[in-house]
Amino acid sequence: MKKIITLFLCLTLLFSFCACGEEPEPAADTRTVTDMAGREVDIPADVETVFATGAVGGVFMYTLAPDMLAAWNGDLRDSEKAFIDEAYWDLPALGTWKGTNFTGSMEDLIALEPDIIISMGDVTVDHASEADEIESLCGIPVVMVDGGLGNLDKAYTFLGDILNRQERAEELGAYCSETLAAVEEAVKTVPEEEIRTVYYGEGVDGLETEVPGSLNAEAIAAAGGVNVAETAETGVSRISVSLEQVAAWDPDVILLSGDGDTAHELYQYVRANEGWATVPAAARGDVFEIPYGPYDWINRPPSVARIIGVEWLARLLYPEAYPVDLNERIRQYYSLFYHRDLTDEEITALLEYAG
Repeated sequence: MKKIITLFLCLTLLFSFCACGEEPEPAADTRTVTDMAGREVDIPADVETVFATGAVGGVFMYTLAPDMLAAWNGDLRDSEKAFIDEAYWDLPALGTWKGTNFTGSMEDLIALEPDIIISMGDVTVDHASEADEIESLCGIPVVMVDGGLGNLDKAYTFLGDILNRQERAEELGAYCSETLAAVEEAVKTVPEEEIRTVYYGEGVDGLETEVPGSLNAEAIAAAGGVNVAETAETGVSRISVSLEQVAAWDPDVILLSGDGDTAHELYQYVRANEGWATVPAAARGDVFEIPYGPYDWINRPPSVARIIGVEWLARLLYPEAYPVDLNERIRQYYSLFYHRDLTDEEITALLEYAG
């Protein structure tokens, strides 16, 4: 019996020494996530740098985790720098993916070695196919993020989990959902006969527009406006129209996208042009330029800036139904999303042509 006990103790010690000498198994260096288009994507376990296929995703990343933003899609303009932290001005400007065509240098993108690329916008089958091809072209995981206005809270939650920025994501997402819900409840109280129609003008002469149902125009509907644009074409968002067509639509309000033009040339042109005077809203002076800084509040690109844009537009269209202190809401938005405390003069400048 003593021999058996002795042998057992020796074997126990032997196994203990062997176990002590074993190397711990290395932690997995990748993980699989299901993106917002339902695609399974293998990404690094710890994501540290992110590039976006376009400005919508770049803006989103700046609000959530600017320190993880690997590059901008284009050089920042002065109108954008005025609201962007100087620490991020010198990030490289790599280019934009337009479908599966990259406007920049693929070599520069690959050399930058971002951990993931986010494709933010529509999450349709066609866009998912494009994301797959982009991934195969550059060898970098592409994660699709839903850019729909009503899904921004979910987008923050999704990307916050990937980037381990859950607390910040929850704060921004809650602001988005609560703001949209407040506007929705307010505009429900507007009598049907008082619902206002809107023409959204862009391009050099204001005769390009976005059709209802597109990502680019959904902020108008969220603010309770009715987009007058319509087309028989399918699968399109942006269309060209004539002055005669705009006059026939007879919108109550004309909104113009100046796209950051500090000279406000489109606004000045529409207000002074004799042709535009044939449109009743222009003749009445119901023409407003969409605020811009650091990005357009309605479109170009259709980013998270639309949250404050929806409030501005609801306040413009229905001041009695949505009588918020717009200046205070602007302060809150810029402080939370851009870490920028605006002065009274800066708010006045933002709203100078915006009614």
